[in-house]
Order: sequence, then C-alpha cells, then structure tokens
Amino acid sequence: TGPEKAQPDTTKVIVAPSVSDTQPSTPAPAAPADTDSTRAPSEPSSNNWTVTPRGIGNVTAGMTLAEANAATGNSLSLPPKSSECDYVRPKNGPSGVALMFENGHFSRVDVTAGSVATTEGAKIGDTEAGIKSLYPGTVATTPHKYLPKGHYLTVTPAASADRDYRIVFETDGSKVTKYRSGKIPAVEYVEGCA
Repeated sequence: TGPEKAQPDTTKVIVAPSVSDTQPSTPAPAAPADTDSTRAPSEPSSNNWTVTPRGIGNVTAGMTLAEANAATGNSLSLPPKSSECDYVRPKNGPSGVALMFENGHFSRVDVTAGSVATTEGAKIGDTEAGIKSLYPGTVATTPHKYLPKGHYLTVTPAASADRDYRIVFETDGSKVTKYRSGKIPAVEYVEGCA
C-alpha cells in the first residue's frame, strides 16, 4: 500500500472574541505623526477649533496674520493684500469659521455654521436658556438689530484678565443662529468688517 494520507486535525479550538470583534467596525486610527521639529506642522485637529473669549484654538486676540497662520499649521487662506479689516478662513478647518483681522492683527472669530463649540460646549442651535445655563450670571440679553424676535446674548467672562473680551451669541428669539468672540470693540461690531 502507498503512504498514508495526512488526516485533518479535527480538534476544536474555542477562541473568546476580543473587544474589537464585538464592537462595530471602525477604521483603525492613523499612526501618530512624526514629532521631528524640522517638519511642517500637520493639519490641526478639530480639538484646535474650540472657541474661547479670546479667540479660537491657538489663535488669540492680538496675533498677527503670520502668527495666526503658524498657530493653525499654515491652514489659513491668506488675502493677497492686507486691508484695514479682513476675514480669513481656514483652508482645511471647519466650515462656517472666519477670523477677523484689523490692521493685520486678529480681533475676533465668527462662527456662522457647523458644530464648532465654545470651551463650555455652546454652539449654533443651542437654546437661549441653554446658553444662560452654560454661562450663569454672565449673560446680558439685548434686542437683535435685524431680527424682531431675536436677541444678542453677550457673555462677559468672570475672570478679570478677560474683562476686555466677549462671546456674543445671536438668536432668532429661541435658538442660536451664529456667534462670535474676541476683544472689544471688534466683537461688538454687528456688521463685522462692513
């Protein structure tokens, strides 16, 4: 007779599922970026686009256009020529965000769409009551210049170091439709650069 055929192993092996086997399938996170300081900064993450009374992410009032561009990983769409008042938008950042520069210095940020939030979590679509609960005792309510039922909810930070800064939420009388933050008087301009 010829050589014996190898028989398949029929022993059962039970393997407990790993956590990743029991969770919905999601793409694996990207490998961390190289931290070599000679490389250009990578695109800022969404965590860098949080609004504070002084600005947004790493961009704070008083920065020059070049400083703000560097702080955002060179992601700003720079104007060909600087004027007295310019709005600059991030190329790869969140939509609905515009940075106002007066005489080449950052003075305020406008959020007109999207889900960009403040440090406290306030964003477009929040109710007036929700804004007041996020900023207890620091919100002044005034009538909106153009919307008969609307309001401006102006937050004055409690910290004395931030007294020259504001966050202004515009509402339709019920919910936030857009908002802005920065240094006074720029943050108070209803028409922005107009």
